[in-house]
Amino acid sequence: MSTRDYILINNYSRQGAMGISRQAIASIASSAVSTVRGAQVSSSRRVPFTIDSGVRVSFDKEGKAVVKIDVIIAPNSEVPVTKVCRQIQEEVASAISLMCDTVPYDVKINVKRFG
Repeated sequence: MSTRDYILINNYSRQGAMGISRQAIASIASSAVSTVRGAQVSSSRRVPFTIDSGVRVSFDKEGKAVVKIDVIIAPNSEVPVTKVCRQIQEEVASAISLMCDTVPYDVKINVKRFG
């Protein structure tokens, strides 16, 4: 595993390095999106067997995790799209903070379609 595949996190035991992988962060983000009413992760038809194909995570030069999520918003949602996107960002941020301690991150939402 290369250093671009994971980001180091606080290891309070001081007995070695601990990290979290891009795939783990993508899985956390995907689960968080599923908790937002009227939103779901958009999956790619090209790779139907990939679990989190609508969630991509990369690490920038400063070590920040950049989470890019493609979502589908329900057409009959009573909540404006901007509010749904804000809820998604808040849920993803909360889940990453809870599970990954002090990993710096940035969450970007791309609405692929309605319905």
